[in-house]
Amino acid sequence: VVSGVTLADGEKIAADAVICAVPVWSVKGLLDQVPGHDRIYRAVENLTPVPIVSVNLYLDRSIGMTDWGEILYGGEGVLEQVWDRQRMHGREPRDNHFYSTTVSASYDLIGKTNAEITEIQMDMLRRYFPQAADAEVVHSHVVRMPKSTFAQRPGTAGIRPDQRTEVDGLALAGDWTRTDWTTTMEGACQSAARAVDIILEHAQLRRQGTRQP
Repeated sequence: VVSGVTLADGEKIAADAVICAVPVWSVKGLLDQVPGHDRIYRAVENLTPVPIVSVNLYLDRSIGMTDWGEILYGGEGVLEQVWDRQRMHGREPRDNHFYSTTVSASYDLIGKTNAEITEIQMDMLRRYFPQAADAEVVHSHVVRMPKSTFAQRPGTAGIRPDQRTEVDGLALAGDWTRTDWTTTMEGACQSAARAVDIILEHAQLRRQGTRQP
């Protein structure tokens, strides 16, 4: 049964229940005293990280998007999603037009310089959006997330651990746990809801003086 957590500096915090909600790459080492932790750790070791690269682009003109977000598939090159950030938030552009591009599984981009990544993304925008042909970059900001998600491969679903652990009062949460989704924000939310249900069930059983099944 959970009695609390011990922090890195040795401080102990008492708790009747705990939800371990950390990125998959931070789990190993946190649950060493938890029965069944070896199974959870094996799952973590078998989840391969996937990088995502995003570029925030401030351009001197509109590129002519028909909606605030567009997903691009097919063709050559590296570009997946484009977002009109001002339209997304209901704002009218003033001096510059603000767009964001997102590339999942960006193995070909992650090691390039900011200038190279920005130029590649602009080349792709000019290919897909004719109005971007003469657009100039006023400012850009590249965001690299080397371990943003994990690769969805055959067998991955079977190794993702459940939110319920072998310890009463301890639940797992995160997009890497077993959900109806791949590694997404929606999956993370679903895992959190399930973890909360487990903890509420635990609290109810404690009040009744019984153990969870």
